[in-house]
Amino acid sequence: MTLPRARFARTARSLALVLAAFLVVDLLVAPWLLREGRIGVHALPPHGTTLDSEQWGEVRRRRAALDNELRGATTPFDAELGWVALPQPPDANPRRFNALAARGPRDYADAKPAGALRIVSFGDSFTYGAEVPWDASWQAQLEMLESEWEVPNFGVNGYGTDQALLRFRRVGALDADVVCIGLMLDNIGRNVNRYKPCLATLGGSPAAKPRFRIENGALEVLPAGFASERELLDAILEGSVARRLREREFWADPDLPDWLWHSTAVRLGVLANERGRRNHRTLWLDANGEPLQLTLAILESFHREALAAGARAAPVLIWPSRPDFTGALIRGDRYWQAPLVDALAARGIPCLDLSLALGAAATSKRVLDIDSLFQNMHLSRAGNAVVAREVQRWIRAQGLAPR
Repeated sequence: MTLPRARFARTARSLALVLAAFLVVDLLVAPWLLREGRIGVHALPPHGTTLDSEQWGEVRRRRAALDNELRGATTPFDAELGWVALPQPPDANPRRFNALAARGPRDYADAKPAGALRIVSFGDSFTYGAEVPWDASWQAQLEMLESEWEVPNFGVNGYGTDQALLRFRRVGALDADVVCIGLMLDNIGRNVNRYKPCLATLGGSPAAKPRFRIENGALEVLPAGFASERELLDAILEGSVARRLREREFWADPDLPDWLWHSTAVRLGVLANERGRRNHRTLWLDANGEPLQLTLAILESFHREALAAGARAAPVLIWPSRPDFTGALIRGDRYWQAPLVDALAARGIPCLDLSLALGAAATSKRVLDIDSLFQNMHLSRAGNAVVAREVQRWIRAQGLAPR
C-alpha cells in the first residue's frame, strides 16, 4: 500500500470512529443526560410530546381518577373552553366560587339592584387574582371601596383572550354597566396556541384550548378538539395530541420525520433556531404577524359584543408581567404603547394601562418599591389595591357611577 493510500485509510478510520462516537453520544448518552426533556431552563423539542415527570404524573393521576370515578379529583375540563372553574353550592367549605363559577363566595342576582353599579371582568390569572386569596383580588377590594358596586370576577388561570371572549359569550353581560377585558401581555402568544405544552414548554398542566382564526375578515373558532377529558388524556398518553391539534398551531414544531427526533443534535438545533421566537415582546413588535393581528381582532370583537349586550363601557385592562413592569419602570421600555395602546385608541376602545398606576405606586416612596406590589409573578394584595383604586377612578371619571 502506497503512503497516500495508507494515510487516506487512517483518515477514513479516524472519521468513522469520530462519527461512531458522535452517534453513541447523540443517540444513547445525551438522551440519558437529558432524560427530563430539558437543558437548563429550556425544554427540548418536540414540544407538546416531551413532558416533564410532574406533568406525566398529573396526567396519570387524572386518568386514574376518571377510571375510579373520583369526582372533584380532576381538573375542571370543558370541551368548549378547555378548562373552567365549577360552580359551588352555598354550603361548600371553603366556597371559592359562587353559583355562576365567578371567584368568591358572594352570589349575584340576575338583575342588579336599583341604584347599584355592576362591573364584570373576564381574563386570565391577573384578572383572577392568582397567588392571593379571593378577598385580596382587585374586584373584592373594589367592592369594599364602593358598597353599592358589584364586581363579579370571571378570570381564569392560564386563559388566553380567546377563552375569555368565549366565556363572556357563555355567561353574558349579566346586566352589567361595565365589562372589563383583562389582557396580560403574554396573552398574545396564547391566542395562537391550541395545546398548552407547545407554548408553555416547561411546567403547567397539559391542556387543549380553542383558538380563533380570521377568515374573510371575521373571527372563526377552532374548537379545543376533545369531547371529554378521557379522550384528551388518552391522546396525551399515546402521544397523538400534538399531531391532532397541529392545524393552525402557531407553536408547532418543524414537520420532521419521526426518526429524526431521536437525535439530540437535531432537537438542540431546533431549540436554537426558535430562540427568541417565544418572547411575547417580539410578537407585539411584529406589526404584520398573526399573533398581533388576531389579538387586536379579538379585543375589538370583545368590546363590540359587550356594548351590544348592554354594557355602557368595555375597557381593556392591560396587565404587565413583573419583568415587563420592571423594564417599563427602570428602562422606560413600554414596548406595547404603539402596537396595543395606540392601536386600541385608533379603534375607539378605551384601555387602562395598569403599568402606569402601578409605576406611580412603586415610585411614591423615597425608595423604589416593586416587591410590595407583587406576590411572586402576580400582583400582591397591595398591587391589587392599586388596580382597584385605578378602576374606581376611571369609572368615576367616565361618569359611569350612579350619583
